[in-house]
Amino acid sequence: MKLSIAIITFNRKTELLRAIDSCIDNRIEDMEFVIVDNHSTDGTKEEVERYFHEKKSKYQYIYMNKNLGVAGGRNKAMEMANGEYVFFLDDDAIIETEQFFDPDGNPFLDENGNPIEFPANPWYSLGYEYGYTDVYFTETSIDPNTGEEIERSDWYWVDTDGNRVADSDLEFRNTVFRDLINRYNNEQWDLLSGFGEIAPVVGFDFYHYKSKFWLHAYANYILPHHKYISGDEDFSYLNRNNWGKGGLRIDSEHEQWDDYNVGVNLGWKLSRHFGVFIEGEYGKFWDSELYQTSIGLNFSFK
Repeated sequence: MKLSIAIITFNRKTELLRAIDSCIDNRIEDMEFVIVDNHSTDGTKEEVERYFHEKKSKYQYIYMNKNLGVAGGRNKAMEMANGEYVFFLDDDAIIETEQFFDPDGNPFLDENGNPIEFPANPWYSLGYEYGYTDVYFTETSIDPNTGEEIERSDWYWVDTDGNRVADSDLEFRNTVFRDLINRYNNEQWDLLSGFGEIAPVVGFDFYHYKSKFWLHAYANYILPHHKYISGDEDFSYLNRNNWGKGGLRIDSEHEQWDDYNVGVNLGWKLSRHFGVFIEGEYGKFWDSELYQTSIGLNFSFK
């Protein structure tokens, strides 16, 4: 099998069949469809079975007992796929052969040698998830300067009660969509339990004090042997580079990291009451670098 086209769907039977049609119409023969249905309730299963009975194309249809989301659905599709290549297609997308496949079903590659693919979750799908709907429209107006007729097309958005909340995609993204992102992120974080991890640490502290001079130097190094003892390791920092468009890669391997910080504090006593100090610190934690420096005066009331 050369190619597996994987589609994750949920209650979008019309769009799904249109997406499948766009592949079949382009006559890519050595391929299969892997359709993961995230618990649809609109008759998607019956429509898909009827469709493939007529088309005589190879397919696998997996109906899930609960909605796994895009990432979970894609992982399931990867488990079931038989193709040399697996191409993920949104259930509302349409493809053309010259854009993504050569006549033998090989996907064209991008400049990095990776198969070109659609995004796993285009921005507007978040609106659908929370019950918002976009409606395509076309309107015409007259240019007051030239008298020419101007045609404009866009999508307006309505909420679950049918109220119009945005007059264009841009307005939706700049208003409602921002709140949806925060809402979604907070909900996803709430699903995760707290993390606990252990790792070996080595370090030193050096102190030197004289009557008119003092020095404090220190350093700590957290070795790259982190082990999580609580929390979902799939979402831990060990997998920070293992998430892609389709979710967590099945063949992913944990990636360790090291953390460290070093610092120094110097001070001089200039007189009975006054002194000056300089301190600086550099650290790297969770692959983020931190710098801190300060200069100041000391005053003693004694």
